[in-house]
Amino acid sequence: MASFKELPAKAQMGIIVGVVVALCAGFYFLVLKDQMAKNEKDLKAAKDMEAKVKELEPYQSKLEDLKRQIASLQLQLDIQKRIVPDEKEADKFMKMMQDTATAAGVDQALERIGRGRTVIAVSRTMSWVSGSPPRPWISHL
Repeated sequence: MASFKELPAKAQMGIIVGVVVALCAGFYFLVLKDQMAKNEKDLKAAKDMEAKVKELEPYQSKLEDLKRQIASLQLQLDIQKRIVPDEKEADKFMKMMQDTATAAGVDQALERIGRGRTVIAVSRTMSWVSGSPPRPWISHL
């Protein structure tokens, strides 16, 4: 077989072009194709993230107000935790409330009110007009 230098110029050019094409194809399939797939995946993730950011932009202006509301609600929750005991102490709390209501005569007042069909506001959160108060509620006092 003849060496590369002994081949005609057209054959040498053909071999060089063939080797270059083979190298380019190898580079494309081994390196570039994986990199292009990774780039497409990253581009899709970036577009998804931009869409998410655009979706949340209206809330950016409300962020400070929301933080103030959270702080206020947390303060209210802390106050409520001081007023109402844990689950462990709930029965003691209910017993104390019942004893306090009995000592204040609330049971007797509720019975009179139920018979007289008058208006009363027993607490800040519960009131009723005409008719007797709900019996299950009275039994929890």
